[in-house]
Amino acid sequence: MVKGSRYHGSARYVAVPQPPNGLTQRQVDAIRTAMYLFVEEDLERGVPPQSTRPCSVCRRPRSAAGFVTYAEFHLCNQCATEYEISRAQGIVRSINDFPARRAKRGIGVA
Repeated sequence: MVKGSRYHGSARYVAVPQPPNGLTQRQVDAIRTAMYLFVEEDLERGVPPQSTRPCSVCRRPRSAAGFVTYAEFHLCNQCATEYEISRAQGIVRSINDFPARRAKRGIGVA
């Protein structure tokens, strides 16, 4: 990943052993905190707080601050956070699995 870039295309991730029931609350909190940094950075860069963009997953207009691009998907910060948590828990393997799995299992915040 290029410094300052949010493109998470075909990067390979190393498997990390997880607790038997998924992530600990501290791990989930750490992911949420890290993902919120995208919001803070965008606001610091001058993205207007009231500006919106359509999310590829929840299909709602969401705050443009914190959007993350994965391949051809443009996720609002809420959906991107839920994707990262779902991926870390092993619920989804890639961004291509997330929209359908999210709709099927009711993952997320939309």
